[in-house]
Formats: sequence, C-alpha cells, structure tokens
Amino acid sequence: MHDEDQRGCPSIVNDDLVEKVNSKICENFLFTISELSMCFPQTAHKLLYETVVQSLHYHEVCARWVPKILMHEQKSNT
Repeated sequence: MHDEDQRGCPSIVNDDLVEKVNSKICENFLFTISELSMCFPQTAHKLLYETVVQSLHYHEVCARWVPKILMHEQKSNT
C-alpha cells in the first residue's frame, strides 16, 4: 500500500456550506462578512470570507458583492 501525497491542511469548506452561503448572498447582495457571520455563528469569519471570495468567486465593488464573471443576461442589462 502507498499513501498519496497530501500537502497542506484539508479544506473545511464543503458544498453544503457553499450552498447555504450562496443562498444567503442571493437574498441580499449588500452584506458584510460580519453580517454574514451572524447568520453562521458556528463558522469562523475568515472561513466565510474565503468561501465568498475563493469558492463563490465574488468580489466587492462599491460596497456590493458581485460575481467576477457576469452571465450573458447580466451583461445585456448594463
């Protein structure tokens, strides 16, 4: 038997957390990470930030969180 190489710590972010955070973001795009952490008190502030930025690929523009890549419909609305 051979163990596979494992580098770094295992990710704590799972699909269930990503789905819950995304649904909460869709309710209100004008949120802060601190407000989001109030909805998920069992999850660390840093983990929520990483979920929003790295897993969901959102970034903040003028105090509003938007997807980095816009859909075709979103491009035509602007």
